[in-house]
Amino acid sequence: MKNQQGSTTAEAVLVVPIFMLIIFIIIQIGMFVHGYEVIQASAVEGAQTASISPTDDSNVSASVARFIEKRGGGDVGLTKVGITSGNFVTVTVSGMCKSILPFWSISLSASVSENVNRFRASQ
Repeated sequence: MKNQQGSTTAEAVLVVPIFMLIIFIIIQIGMFVHGYEVIQASAVEGAQTASISPTDDSNVSASVARFIEKRGGGDVGLTKVGITSGNFVTVTVSGMCKSILPFWSISLSASVSENVNRFRASQ
């Protein structure tokens, strides 16, 4: 029994870092899911804005940035908003998710297409 006095400490030194890594990975996955939902919803917001005024790229970019700032809470960083138009408008939003793990950099991207609304004056 004398040889087992330090075994509890040795086991804790081996198990605790692995347990903490698993907890951090679970938290990071939650942050990724939140970031993806924010990017997807901001692409929908941008597509709705672009369907009303498809030629105003700055308005769409500002709408997406406001949405991410309001809903992202600083966890999602906007890197790019791409807009293509025609009869359909497609808004692609790219960003980065905040990472708590130094070896895991997560980029996010979402693309949404919507019909362009063309309003005509009544006659």
